[in-house]
Amino acid sequence: MKEVPSTANLNAIARRAKECPWKLSFSFGRALQATALRTWAGQDANIEAAQHAFSERCRANHQAVQGVYTGEHALKAESAGHVFGAMIGEPSQPEQLPATSA
Repeated sequence: MKEVPSTANLNAIARRAKECPWKLSFSFGRALQATALRTWAGQDANIEAAQHAFSERCRANHQAVQGVYTGEHALKAESAGHVFGAMIGEPSQPEQLPATSA
C-alpha cells in the first residue's frame, strides 16, 4: 500500500478507536521511508529534499494516529506556522557528520 492511502487508513482507524482502551500506533518502516529514500536516491545533493519528505510523512502520520489528519494539501498549507515549520519549510544546510574509518 502506498504512503498517503496508508496514512488515510490509519486516520480512519484512529477516529473509530478513540473510545477503545488501547493506544493505536504506527510501524515506522517503509511507510515513512519510501518517499524519502526515493528522493535521496543515494545522492548527497538530495539530502535536504529527502529530509523534507521524511518530515512531512512523520507529521502526516503523527496527525493520523490522533485521528486529525485531513490530507496532504492541509499539511502543505499549515507548514509555515507549525512547530515543524523550520524542518519542512525552507531547507537549511544539513549538519555534516564526521567521517568514520572502517
